[in-house]
Amino acid sequence: RKLLLPGVGLMAVSLLLMKPVYAQIEAGTLGSLWSFVLLFAYIAGFEFGPGTLFAVVVNEMLPQAVLPTLSPILGMAMGCTGITVTFLFPMLEFHLKSSVFYIFGGIALA
Repeated sequence: RKLLLPGVGLMAVSLLLMKPVYAQIEAGTLGSLWSFVLLFAYIAGFEFGPGTLFAVVVNEMLPQAVLPTLSPILGMAMGCTGITVTFLFPMLEFHLKSSVFYIFGGIALA
């Protein structure tokens, strides 16, 4: 639990910094390496925070009687959400340009 908030904070900060960095990359003043740095920071925040704690949090939240049934359903829902975001992101980026990172950053802060 001590890593959950710092992990989510790192995820949010990396997403919120992605828009200005993305704009600077498009303008040609920054190299694309910085977008990878922020992407790796996001992934590190996820792995330190909610990524590794999912099973632990589910085991603490759910009663033992329903755990064998609901745990796989929650895992599947998390996977489906990841796939949905993966497929929707290019369309959102096309329409919203780099502002899409502010949307995901705001979701991470909420």
